[in-house]
Amino acid sequence: MTRPGPDESWETATPVQRRPRSAGDIDRNGPLNTRNRSDDSMAPPLLSMGEVEVRILQADDQLATLAESHMGFADAAANAEADWKSHRDRVILRVAATGDRTAADTREAMARQEVDPVTKKSGDDLYREYKVTEAAAESSARAMRSLEARLNAFQTISANLRRVAT
Repeated sequence: MTRPGPDESWETATPVQRRPRSAGDIDRNGPLNTRNRSDDSMAPPLLSMGEVEVRILQADDQLATLAESHMGFADAAANAEADWKSHRDRVILRVAATGDRTAADTREAMARQEVDPVTKKSGDDLYREYKVTEAAAESSARAMRSLEARLNAFQTISANLRRVAT
């Protein structure tokens, strides 16, 4: 239907003229999936209850392994952050003790240029180590969240299969 004009109502509006369909037109009222329903060669294989339970156990083992490695990454990141901040703070305190008033970004740049007397690494190396280990810890945390989501999906499938089986 077209929108009624000023002197028409919805009941008296003229219908929209539709053009005839050609072979290449999309049938918007038809099914979205045109695959023959009797052809199961393209259908994904169904999982049995045993297969779902095996996948749950595998995902649980992977999650435990990932959690252990994440603890290592998080520990390394915390140590690298402590090393960097300790070095940076020593430089800032030394600069402040001289009475020199410099901007925070200037003090940070000075901290990156100096070599740490404790670790014998440059500030740049300490900062790079800190950022790389922090990124590794964040990446392993994301992987753990993804694996937890997969585990939750398998648990949902398992619950659905139990409900269907009863």
